[in-house]
Amino acid sequence: MSNELEALILYIEMEAIRFENSFTYNINIDPNVEVDYIEIPSLIIQPYVENSIWNGLMHKKDGIRKIDINVQQNSNILLVTIEDNGIGREASHSFKRKNKEKHKSFGMNITKERLDYINKKYGIQTNINIDDLIDDSGNSLGTRVNIKIGL
Repeated sequence: MSNELEALILYIEMEAIRFENSFTYNINIDPNVEVDYIEIPSLIIQPYVENSIWNGLMHKKDGIRKIDINVQQNSNILLVTIEDNGIGREASHSFKRKNKEKHKSFGMNITKERLDYINKKYGIQTNINIDDLIDDSGNSLGTRVNIKIGL
């Protein structure tokens, strides 16, 4: 897992440079997570971080853009949470339709297919949940992705 986190940090730093440091990020790893001993499939986290940056944060017009990544381990489950304060999925889809963006991202779909295959082949339980964060008035506060990987 340490290699996965190192690659993730390099990716985020590259995107930060590309977008002129217009967003901040924070990666919190629970001290109980043994990053040097846990093995997870490569590039599982990165597509969701990429989606947060490109579709959530970069379309945000005002305020601080931020992404938080938390890694925890509960017994034999690794939980990775990616949370951004971007425009949210609904606004992102609307933005793409309005601007007739033709670019299609396959990273998250491919990652889900890879995890489905791993679940089937090895009997490991993994799942991904994506939640829209909204305030009491129904305004978007961003998006949260929870990736659970059985160890």
